[in-house]
Amino acid sequence: MNIEDVKVSTAVGFDGQAITTGISNDKLTNDDFMRILLEQLKMQDPTKPMDSAQMLQDQMQMSQIETNIATQNAMKAMQASFFESAVATSANMIGKVVENGNVNDVGAAKGYYVQSITVEDNKIYLQAREVISINEDGSFELSEMKTKIPIEKVTSVTA
Repeated sequence: MNIEDVKVSTAVGFDGQAITTGISNDKLTNDDFMRILLEQLKMQDPTKPMDSAQMLQDQMQMSQIETNIATQNAMKAMQASFFESAVATSANMIGKVVENGNVNDVGAAKGYYVQSITVEDNKIYLQAREVISINEDGSFELSEMKTKIPIEKVTSVTA
């Protein structure tokens, strides 16, 4: 960013010196701050130097803002990574039987055979059909109706 891109509003203080009243760019970096600070130092009245404690406080605030932005960006990257991991874990459930805490008429846990996954509004869902019975050869008899199960509701996964 060029210093020319920064719009600085100034006014004349009661002592006759120009003072900064506003800066109209939200993308200031520490480098920009240092350029502005050096420009202020060049233009100050040598008999009335700037308050070094205030300059240090301003620099610390800029550093804290940059740190907060970097932390936010790191958290967003971690969130995206966790989501990708959750999608991969969910995809591994395809072809497996899951339970979600629902029980049938006799009180036994319902099992659902997972056929696919979907992502809607950043939420992961398993598309499954209820297991009605297990045949002698180990294959499943499945219901006709598909059930959409939020991934966070899965309580167990079996082969």
